[in-house]
Amino acid sequence: MNENPQNPTQETAPTKDWSKVASQEMPKENEHEELLLTNVPKELLEHPSYQKLNEALDQITAERDQLRNDFLRAKAEADNAAKRFERELTNTHKYAIDRLLTDILPTIDSLERALDIKLVEENDTLKQMRTGIELTIDLLLKTLTKYGVEQINPVGAAFNPTYHEAMAVEEQNGATTNTVLRVMQKGYLLKDRLVRPALVIVAK
Repeated sequence: MNENPQNPTQETAPTKDWSKVASQEMPKENEHEELLLTNVPKELLEHPSYQKLNEALDQITAERDQLRNDFLRAKAEADNAAKRFERELTNTHKYAIDRLLTDILPTIDSLERALDIKLVEENDTLKQMRTGIELTIDLLLKTLTKYGVEQINPVGAAFNPTYHEAMAVEEQNGATTNTVLRVMQKGYLLKDRLVRPALVIVAK
């Protein structure tokens, strides 16, 4: 015989839906501060210790905001520095021969001026020298082209102050106004950067 027989007539306690209770009793978002202040007795809110803690909390909050602003500012400065370094590195690779090109251009100018010399008579030796100079200039320009260098020789083209520098203005029959008549010194571009403008004579 069982010592503790179950009473079939005893009612079982209903199971409580705790998730439903939690959803009803838990405060909604942004309501916890109001609930806390509502539940705190007035005499406690006015107590010097509470006010001191509240002031300390305000100070800590202000320091937190300041640290956050300092972090965001430092992060922005670091990002800008990284972008600036990457841009400068790209330009360094892109325009690596800029200084070398500036040093080479006077040599090319001298060779081209040598071709402009008009001699009364030319023997075979002079003709061979002229041909050698032409081949040398052609080889130099082809080599520079491989590195993104472009020569500016705008004879007959419209004057462009971005790439041309007018040395003088002359009248010439049949010439269109503002057209380049002669090039005194050729200009050069390195990719999209102007290394030296072309020195030109412009039609009036």
